[in-house]
Amino acid sequence: MDVGLAGAVALVTGGVRGVGRGIVDVLADAGATVITCARHEPERPREGVEYAVADVRDTEQMAALIDGIVARRGRLDVLVNNVGGAPHALLQDSSAT
Repeated sequence: MDVGLAGAVALVTGGVRGVGRGIVDVLADAGATVITCARHEPERPREGVEYAVADVRDTEQMAALIDGIVARRGRLDVLVNNVGGAPHALLQDSSAT
């Protein structure tokens, strides 16, 4: 099935293992240029995928990552925010970190 991602530029947060890695693989197999970030380097890097060490809780790191992608690739077409695992809290009681 062609999902029309050939040539698209995609960023997947938390894409070095588990579900995130699966998303990276699907997007790359569909022809997208894939960039992924995590707080650590991947144990099994996939050829052709760009990896960045970044913490999504740090707004400056994420702004620099996205700005860098746009500077190098000209755009960002797809964002998959795969990172999760925050403790339960009401929205008004939560923070970005």
